[in-house]
Amino acid sequence: MEQEQHMALALAACTEEERQQAMARFAVLQPHINEGVLLAEAARNAGVPLRSVQRWLARYRAAGFVGLVRAKRSDTASESSLRTSWRWSRAWRCANRVRPLPPCIGA
Repeated sequence: MEQEQHMALALAACTEEERQQAMARFAVLQPHINEGVLLAEAARNAGVPLRSVQRWLARYRAAGFVGLVRAKRSDTASESSLRTSWRWSRAWRCANRVRPLPPCIGA
């Protein structure tokens, strides 16, 4: 019961685009799950790399339909992390910039 509530909340938090993508992924998996079609054949028929379909199936088995929603990246940059990254990048470029050689005296 608790898991069903969690799944319902997770789906409610998804955008329509994310739900559509999960439905498309499930449509690729459905022949394998319901009819016993080989996973490689289901992937080939859908024009999707086998490794992607294997990952989708593993996530579907672990979390149900919600597992097919594309996971948010944990390293997605926030505004503050972008500022920190920019400062570090600028500091590195300043410290490692190529300085012109002084002109030769009397040349």
